[in-house]
Amino acid sequence: MERHHVFTRRALSRCAATLTATLVSAGGIGALATTATSAAKGTAHAARACGAVPKLGYHDKSGVLGKLGKKYQAQFNGFANPIYKSAYRNFRFKGKPPYTIGVAVTAPISPTQAALDPMLVKQLKRIKGVKKVVELTEGPTALTTQLQEAHSLLQQHVNFLVIEPLVPQPFISIAAAARKAGIPFISIINDTPTPNAINIDPNSVGDALVSGAKLAKAIGGKGLVLGVHGIPSTGVDVQSFAGWTQAFKACPGITFDTSITGDFSPDAAKAAVLAYLNTHPQPIAGVVQTAGMDSGIIAAFQQAGRPIPKLIDAGPAVGELEGFKANPGQLAYGYSITPQGVTMAAKYVIEQMIAGHNPQVNELASLSAVITDANLSKYITKGAQPQSVVEGPWDPPSYLKKFFK
Repeated sequence: MERHHVFTRRALSRCAATLTATLVSAGGIGALATTATSAAKGTAHAARACGAVPKLGYHDKSGVLGKLGKKYQAQFNGFANPIYKSAYRNFRFKGKPPYTIGVAVTAPISPTQAALDPMLVKQLKRIKGVKKVVELTEGPTALTTQLQEAHSLLQQHVNFLVIEPLVPQPFISIAAAARKAGIPFISIINDTPTPNAINIDPNSVGDALVSGAKLAKAIGGKGLVLGVHGIPSTGVDVQSFAGWTQAFKACPGITFDTSITGDFSPDAAKAAVLAYLNTHPQPIAGVVQTAGMDSGIIAAFQQAGRPIPKLIDAGPAVGELEGFKANPGQLAYGYSITPQGVTMAAKYVIEQMIAGHNPQVNELASLSAVITDANLSKYITKGAQPQSVVEGPWDPPSYLKKFFK
């Protein structure tokens, strides 16, 4: 069964307020804001130079990361949620082929989702023994419907659940029910903070710490930096801005203005930034944005006749990277979790668990794939449309395998 809802940009903008209310009522924002802020405040080391990446530590309640070495510990710098021992570490998968995998993800309302949804189904069907993938999709504010769909998949006794939770906290109880039923619960992109979930997600605080430090260095530690929110109450937005704020703290010459919101839409971001530029004549040294809005931001500066500042491109499209290739030095730092990386990681987790190898922690997270002037060509797919999401490796098996035994 597959249901896709198509949303226009205007419809998405109207539903932003609804999403905020949904998140708050579900308890998601308080938890995310608290954990992200505590990561950004609680464990910072001694004074550092402007442009250096803050070392914030992480909340490892599993004891596993300390044994994996500095490479893995660096990937969790500033990670917003506690890292627990996985409830599946001693799990014995009892399913028999043919297997059924249940999937509940966001409808293809963005280039990322449009690439992710079919690719995920395709890769899961390639797992040996899998006969059926039941995919259910819903819009970005349909939390109640998504919860109902997850319950429905549980009642169908699927062998694995792969969920992209709209709001993580309400799925904690579903993850517990899935574990009790012997159905591994895999949470992609958005973190479900419980030992009963196997999370494949980026370290959004860490990505912002690194990119913020790179931008600070690129602009010489001084000037006005604009922060363009997606939807300010979403987890990725809360965590990203916590990281950027911390990265700029060591730079007294940087003013960080976070008053602009772009609704994760290039058109909305263009309108908001253009309005700002028309009333703020001072030079802009740099811009950060939560995800997918750089093309609109660049268009705003061009229409206003203003110099394009140094940019942090989170979740870039192919057309944006082609623009950076034609204008070296404009990109301070880019990063992305790719649909290819997410889907291959989910496939790897399921294959390992079928084979009797289980994750030892609930977080299979890492920093996003890094994009710079030096490797732009690697992420520009020949023949891709300008609005297409970039592809490339992220969270590969070579990284994931140490989390399993």
